[in-house]
Amino acid sequence: MSEFTTKFKKIASQNYAYRSFDLFSDFILMAKVALHNQLVAMDDDLEAQYMQVVARYEDKPEIISEAFPELMATLTLDLDHPSKFTDVLGETFMGLDLGNAYRGQFFTPFHLSYMMAQMTMGDEASIRHHIEQKGMVKISEPACGSGGMVLAGFKTLCEMGINPDKVFFWANDIDHVVSNMAYVQLSLAGVPAVVSTGNSLAMDEDNWEKRFTPALANRSHAFWCDETPNLEHDDKGQLILALG
Repeated sequence: MSEFTTKFKKIASQNYAYRSFDLFSDFILMAKVALHNQLVAMDDDLEAQYMQVVARYEDKPEIISEAFPELMATLTLDLDHPSKFTDVLGETFMGLDLGNAYRGQFFTPFHLSYMMAQMTMGDEASIRHHIEQKGMVKISEPACGSGGMVLAGFKTLCEMGINPDKVFFWANDIDHVVSNMAYVQLSLAGVPAVVSTGNSLAMDEDNWEKRFTPALANRSHAFWCDETPNLEHDDKGQLILALG
């Protein structure tokens, strides 16, 4: 059991008036907003969601001021180097039985994700040849869950010595809570990615929420197509990825 899971279980046991799922999802939302609004771009809608969570803990303000920051610090240390990467949030989510079986939320253990990434990525020479030909490695994960497979892929590329500026991930999930989990983990791990919430089968991308991780937002170029960087800004000045 990870240190994060141990600390979360302790917090949940001390605050039994709140459901474990609510504590977990509220922490994840606040972490996502803090990372996005401080390191990418200020979003008023996200800030309003953040303050709604704060209001829910008026009777237990120490959850916001002490418990959640302690969880964030632990998670940050768990993901501060590729050698330490693991699906911390996914393992906690499944270990506490917070998943929704009807949505197929059975997250792959990280050691299996890592094995599959090593088997499917190809060797270093082929990756470097692809970058020479295309300019970048672009990987899509249409049912990303908490981002474990993306973390495993990024870890594999880092171990090959591939420049992260030559890597781009798209991670999507239909469930807001788990896509928020992916956003938090990929942001803390320095993965250059767009994390979105939507139905990958319907491909109704106009209705998806899309967020850049800090590693991608701070990059001078981000590619989805092979040609010109296809980036735009919305009416709030936030960097967005233009599809099509």
